[in-house]
Amino acid sequence: MSDVEKAITRAHHDGWLTTTANRKAIDRIRRENKRDDKLKEAQMLQDNTPPEPLGVIDDDRLRLIFTCCHPALAVEARAALTPRMVGGLTVPEIARAFLVRGTTMEQRITRAKAKIRAARIPYRMPSADDLPVRVSGLLY
Repeated sequence: MSDVEKAITRAHHDGWLTTTANRKAIDRIRRENKRDDKLKEAQMLQDNTPPEPLGVIDDDRLRLIFTCCHPALAVEARAALTPRMVGGLTVPEIARAFLVRGTTMEQRITRAKAKIRAARIPYRMPSADDLPVRVSGLLY
């Protein structure tokens, strides 16, 4: 290889290194800029200020969730009924999520609805005294 060819090869190699270094620097600057934005977002999500006390909550969907997760219902019934009634999922979708047959899930949901009717479970928000116990039932 002649000296001219070596010089051309070296210049090409140096140009490639310069281009790569330049692109890496740009990527790093972009990453750092995004990091600052993500940090701000995370700080907003982790707001440690105590929430203002709420008064009476009048929300149909929340009443429906409390009805579906009533302590009189078995945990399996709550887990089946809530996505059906509140989330609008179909019985086959819920059955697939719980890895059971569709007929099994349909029976579970039907029994849960019958239990709500038979036990006359009211469609309402729990009282302030009952709320701590009832919220734990939602968290299952």
